[in-house]
Amino acid sequence: MRKLLKILRYKRHIIDPKALLTLELVGGLILFYFIFADIALLIDSIRVMYIFGFAIIAGNHRLFAHNSWPCPTWLKRLILLVSTLSLHGPVLAWVAVHRQHHHMSDQEGDPHSPLHKSRLWVQFLSYTYPPDLRYSLDLYKDKWQRAMFDFYWVINIVFAVILFLINPVFVAVWLVATFLAQMQAFAVNALAHNTPWFLFPTKEKSTKDASRNVPILALINGGEGWHLNHHLKPWKWYFGEKWWQFDLTGVQIFITLLLTKPSYLLDLYHKRKNNVIAN
Repeated sequence: MRKLLKILRYKRHIIDPKALLTLELVGGLILFYFIFADIALLIDSIRVMYIFGFAIIAGNHRLFAHNSWPCPTWLKRLILLVSTLSLHGPVLAWVAVHRQHHHMSDQEGDPHSPLHKSRLWVQFLSYTYPPDLRYSLDLYKDKWQRAMFDFYWVINIVFAVILFLINPVFVAVWLVATFLAQMQAFAVNALAHNTPWFLFPTKEKSTKDASRNVPILALINGGEGWHLNHHLKPWKWYFGEKWWQFDLTGVQIFITLLLTKPSYLLDLYHKRKNNVIAN
């Protein structure tokens, strides 16, 4: 354990918030250009955003952070790669921050609680929070996770070069898609805790933290807006608790397993029915 921590502390330089923030800014600027000058490329960016969104929501969040659904090994590695290319930072760091958020939800030490930081900071500057990698030591034992962590920038630079050689416009579409996926994910952190009244959160509240169910966010964030449900039962792969609480990502997970590994559906049912706790 101590050896792992020493290695991770040495490799903290891999997670460069300034580089990630710069790419976020560039993606945002290109987005404004697409909005006013090229709607076709904007539509292409949104399509790619949904691919990154699935990797982040179903992958980083529900699979890697909470281990809430069984996943074939080849698909897990593919999701890991796509998530790495989404420019959200290494999956190890993402998971560490998220698990710390659950451990200290809306208390001092919560990495992105709007009760302790401004909503603007949570929405746009979450990258600057240094992850406590002790929360993701279990993932570091996986050689594929280690590779994506150690060679994070190499992988993304090579990918950018390949896109540029095919067509320079593809680099712009990639950066806009990653920016949109980031804004989509960070909106849950900024708005699903201590939610403003004008977003019409449901009446349910938690005694543990300020998480809320926000139907509007659930619609645009693939079900992540059922955030109170998630904080009460973080092990669940489907966040809807009532019949009308539709969770698109949960449906996508079900269909993904139906098409790739139907035998895992029984385990999926077991996790949902028996409240199997992951992380």
